[in-house]
Amino acid sequence: MEEIIVVLAADNKYAIPLTVTLYSLLSHLHSEQPIVLYVIDGGIKWWNKIKIKVSLSKAHNNFKLEWLKPSLLENQINTLKFSGHLSAKAVYFRLLIPYLLDEKIDKVIYLDSDLLIQKDLTQLWNIDIQDKDILAVQDTGIPYVSSPNGLIKYKEFGLKENDKYFNSGVLVINLDKWRSDNLSEEVIKFTQTNRESIRWADQDGLNAILVNKWGQLDPRWNQVSAIHKYSCWEESPFTEEVYNNSLNDPYIIHFSSQIKPWHFKVTYKCPYEDLFFEYLDRTAWKGWRPKEGLKIRLRRYWQKVADKFKELSTK
Repeated sequence: MEEIIVVLAADNKYAIPLTVTLYSLLSHLHSEQPIVLYVIDGGIKWWNKIKIKVSLSKAHNNFKLEWLKPSLLENQINTLKFSGHLSAKAVYFRLLIPYLLDEKIDKVIYLDSDLLIQKDLTQLWNIDIQDKDILAVQDTGIPYVSSPNGLIKYKEFGLKENDKYFNSGVLVINLDKWRSDNLSEEVIKFTQTNRESIRWADQDGLNAILVNKWGQLDPRWNQVSAIHKYSCWEESPFTEEVYNNSLNDPYIIHFSSQIKPWHFKVTYKCPYEDLFFEYLDRTAWKGWRPKEGLKIRLRRYWQKVADKFKELSTK
């Protein structure tokens, strides 16, 4: 039976949300089809890897988990632009997928590590990719390249105002075409050349280069946080039926805003935050809450201050 191939990427800061994403994925997997989970490792500590494996074994018993070490294009990635909450180079790691996986693998599902999977991913895997480079969801908050947060110089890139802009957090990738088109190199080159006008890392490059080459998925496969900003379907880029389906029955929930459930907050609460912690409490991080992470960071900070003070006092 054909294996489902899923790739994610994370550094140690994302160990907890990565675990929740993977746990929710496996807990909704109902078919007998085997699944291989590849994680491009941006520096996840060994003890967290153990907790991840223990957590996932509680959700499903027919999966393989493989760790991939970034290589090859990593040096080029280090030269690219990082800004806003997209501050870690792991956001570019999806560009390494064609080089890290066996050439015999011709299709993968790529997932960001800040998702809640609410549907059997077998259904996404079985969608016919046809001759498209990727399948993706039109971004609810940035529906077109000309949108306020879209591509700044879209006209200079030869794009049209009504060309759709996709969110890269959930992708079905045609690896054969990705490789033959040298897409990773093209995106890196684009991002380097247009450094000052890049806002959303490689997502901007992918949209500029893949215009009219990507297939559109049902928005339920990537419900981004922006959908909660609309007061009604008329304000959204979707029809009433598509909007209501995406809002009320998401297959994948994407915590795409700067504020995440695992961030420490005084009053604000993310949509689906309670659901995130329901999943978290089924993992090896049961009982963990953002204030615990804040305490650890503060303790480390004051320890550094104390060490520095001790160093200066002995001179």
